Amino acid sequence: MGEYDSWFLSKLTDLMNAVVSANQNTIIEAYNEVQRGIEYANTNSGSIQDLLLRMGQGLIGPVIVQYKLEKKSSAKKEHVELSELQSVLKQKQHEKVVDKMTGSLTSLMDHEDEK
Repeated sequence: MGEYDSWFLSKLTDLMNAVVSANQNTIIEAYNEVQRGIEYANTNSGSIQDLLLRMGQGLIGPVIVQYKLEKKSSAKKEHVELSELQSVLKQKQHEKVVDKMTGSLTSLMDHEDEK
């Protein structure tokens, strides 16, 4: 990777970090540096394709990794919620069985009383 490419990727990373941290001054400073890098790339067209490829690898890669981590974390949460739902379902099923048995017993006792 060339010196310019490394510099520009670091500036893009700084910009992304500033956006994530939501620090207004840092965002403006990082944006200005990225703008300066884009202007340089426009006058040196030989490096722009390589730069775009590296930008994709350097910026999109971490976003995909973060997405996968969040998705895993979310799946674990859903698993916990699923076990809670299963517990509630078992409790409801138990209550239904008890109600049916109580109802059947009451019906049987009523039937015996009628005789």
